[in-house]
Amino acid sequence: MRRLNSRARTGVSRRRRPRGARRPRRSAAGRRLRLVLMAVLAFGLFAGGSYWLWHSGRAVRFAETVGSTIVGATAELGFTVQKVYCEGRRETSRDDVLAALRVERGQPIIEFDPKTARERLESLGWVYSATVQRHLPDTVHVTIVERRAMARWQNKGATYLVDREGVVIGPADSKRYAELPLIVGEGAPQAAPTLFDATAAEPELFQRIEAGVWVSGRRWNLYLDNDVEIFLPEEGIEQAWSRLAELDRRHGLLGKAVSAIDLRLEDRLVLRLTPPPPDTDDEAGRRI
Repeated sequence: MRRLNSRARTGVSRRRRPRGARRPRRSAAGRRLRLVLMAVLAFGLFAGGSYWLWHSGRAVRFAETVGSTIVGATAELGFTVQKVYCEGRRETSRDDVLAALRVERGQPIIEFDPKTARERLESLGWVYSATVQRHLPDTVHVTIVERRAMARWQNKGATYLVDREGVVIGPADSKRYAELPLIVGEGAPQAAPTLFDATAAEPELFQRIEAGVWVSGRRWNLYLDNDVEIFLPEEGIEQAWSRLAELDRRHGLLGKAVSAIDLRLEDRLVLRLTPPPPDTDDEAGRRI
């Protein structure tokens, strides 16, 4: 019995193109689609890379040549940076964002590296975190989460903004941020987060803090808006601060003739009274 060949078994017959007939030409749209698919595939290989490819001599040079070809091809297809969008930017300047991105209009978009751009953005003082994405074919999208200034730090004749985590943001505009409390002392920003967390637990009293001095790298002295000085302990700041807030609510302590309150002792409160104004003698005032 004659064996059936593969075509016979599957029932598929293949028509031969008449001799001399031309292969049908692909449309321009089809060619463009094919080029785009090839460019995307090549870009995936180029961007992902392989360990051996980048650690062998000829392979590296070959990859560089291929990469350059891919970049040029995708640029001709319209894969170039035309738009940059940034969300969440309030304090960070536009120029600082663009300088960190290091991107220009018309630049091949596959040359742009979102990861290193994000790292540069997060090195800016105001930027807490950033997300950088390529939206093909022509857009770079940036989302920024900025830090919140919590205090001003005075150091060596200059004033800087500090966030709640004690990170120094940058120089402070004295007029714009005048309402923020001032902290003073070497190492004050690093010690500030503990102070902020403890005192913010009593919001009304926290709002009255005008300045804090980091004393001997161990503890804080605070100055309120009525010039009362508060001596805080090295440990147990939150408990001492809550005790002061409760005494003020019950007895109006901060409204009395007090110039300083010492909270360093756990079992007692030490007050320094404001000295009375000197007596005026009308008769003495008229004497010569």
